[in-house]
Amino acid sequence: MGKPFKCALVGGDGRQILLGRLLEQEGFPVTRFALPEGEKQLEGALEEAGCALLPLPVEREGLLNAPLCNEHKWPMEQILEAIPRGTLVLGGQVSARLQKLAEKQGLRLVDYGAREDFLCRNAAITAEGALQLAMGHHQESLGDTRCLVLGYGRCGKALCRALSGITRPRVWARRPEVRAQARAEGLLAPDTLTEGLKGAGVIFNTVPALLIGEGQAGLLEKDSLYLELAGNPGGAGFFAQGSFQTGGNVVQ
Repeated sequence: MGKPFKCALVGGDGRQILLGRLLEQEGFPVTRFALPEGEKQLEGALEEAGCALLPLPVEREGLLNAPLCNEHKWPMEQILEAIPRGTLVLGGQVSARLQKLAEKQGLRLVDYGAREDFLCRNAAITAEGALQLAMGHHQESLGDTRCLVLGYGRCGKALCRALSGITRPRVWARRPEVRAQARAEGLLAPDTLTEGLKGAGVIFNTVPALLIGEGQAGLLEKDSLYLELAGNPGGAGFFAQGSFQTGGNVVQ
């Protein structure tokens, strides 16, 4: 085994902090930027680094995703320009725009968020966390609650598997063939979103699109719980803007 190379962690949240600890336990030298107790200068963190590790997602509205350093904003162009040419760069959910910027800078940018093994494992972890949130925020037992899962992709399927040990979840998907697949697997899959929302006590959204609008508000239970699990823009619609008039809760 060759000598461990230096890893530079740039931006991110608690997952990046944990990653840094795990790398250090494996003997890799680690530097940090836009993280607690990190380098003040990006160039210092990147000096002699064999790999630059960016967060998931890499950016938000063109800026480095660095929620632990809210007082500073770094355009992604500035971040990529500082990384030496030829450096391996790993990031999650890399946009086509960002990929082109990296190529222009002579960087090899690998999107680990596009790996199937990562996506499947991440879906299972997301489902586990969603159930914990639901049980912590909902006053009733999930077994006595009508649960609706919006979307039936990797995350939606993982959620339904986890919920099936507690209750019989409902699934709503836009495509008829996907609803048919869910029914074939023993799930309840209403044809319309309106039908799915009626009486739903807990709603898990996995679809990165604005699905629920003000017109559906009256369909929800007074103490219903909405959990946002999708990326931007999410599906909460007007709920996310503080217009949840039914008395329910939104967890994002």
